Amino acid sequence: MKNNKVNLLIDLEMLPRYGENTARLLSVSGRGNGKKEAARLMEAEGRLEEECKGLKLAGTPAMEWLQDNRYILRRDTTLSCRELRGAKRLRRVLGGRLLLCAAMDALVKTGGGCVGEERLRSFVSGFQRVYPLEEGELALLPSALRSALICWLQQEPETAEQVFAALRWMQDCRFDRLLECLSTADEELRRDPAGVYGRMDTESRRDYRQRLSELARKQGIGEGEAARKILELAEAKKCHVGEFLYREPLGRPAAGKPYGAYLCLHMLLPLFLALALAFHASWFPAALLTLPSLHDAVKFLFDRIFTRCVRPRRLPRLDYSQGIPPESRTLAVSAVLLTGEKEAREAAEKLELFRLANRDAGEQLCFGLLADLKEGDSETASSDTAILEAA
Repeated sequence: MKNNKVNLLIDLEMLPRYGENTARLLSVSGRGNGKKEAARLMEAEGRLEEECKGLKLAGTPAMEWLQDNRYILRRDTTLSCRELRGAKRLRRVLGGRLLLCAAMDALVKTGGGCVGEERLRSFVSGFQRVYPLEEGELALLPSALRSALICWLQQEPETAEQVFAALRWMQDCRFDRLLECLSTADEELRRDPAGVYGRMDTESRRDYRQRLSELARKQGIGEGEAARKILELAEAKKCHVGEFLYREPLGRPAAGKPYGAYLCLHMLLPLFLALALAFHASWFPAALLTLPSLHDAVKFLFDRIFTRCVRPRRLPRLDYSQGIPPESRTLAVSAVLLTGEKEAREAAEKLELFRLANRDAGEQLCFGLLADLKEGDSETASSDTAILEAA
């Protein structure tokens, strides 16, 4: 007898309403990590492995699908478990499930294991009318969806064909662009008065949204509210939204950097060590002799510690994948000293290589030489013309 859960099929047109109704049935009750979800996924994958070895599904199409695609199960289970275990401070619903995982379970059931981009967009758009997904939840969405598909497969093995088709689609899907379209924070930030945010590359926009999420969490407000506040401040000042993400977070002065303490440690610690060594040796000139070496050793030690402990921040970039626009026309200049015709030809050849290596930048990126000739007794020399023509 076929399980009734497989018959819960929702048409694409009805998915937004179903997603909204699903969200209304869920009650958020605090925050938690994803370790329980990872354990649930591991249990489901373990049971599927047992079924592959047992006789329960022997001779059925489901068994063939499971045996032919066991590597997909192992790969996706490993990937999803790693990301779920690392997830923290995500919203939970009554019963202990993560809000995101409960939503993905509902989505998978609506198609009997069949999931694609249109179904995902439609369901999430309705779900976010009640619970807009936070950036941390959006980043975890692919893993939560894989987990929901594998757990569904363990409950309904006869849907193996649809489940593995969905897992293969996820392998090829450009989730960075898809998740950006689902982000309510991205929708707000694209209204940037300076018009810069929408022209940035994908990684830079993601960094801005993560920064927004961090500020919202520190202030105890929602990400949507934080985005609207930043947009209001930027519109009042007619500047880029990044001004109120980094320089004046949510309109407040940014915390000062401990540059002074860093410099004091660099200067005072070597001096203290040198004086201690001189005192121990009862010979004051020892301090002057050892100070340079101690300074270099302390600087090397501090640099190693700080580069390992302080995470570097990626600088925002504009998206020039389709070429540089006319308003950003750029001239890249190489400074060279032309001492002869051979050097002039080599400089011109390198310039041509630079141009060929950057053809995707379009016609708005130009290259040139800032050249000087070797010194002489007179303003011009007989060889100058030949050198310039060679260049």
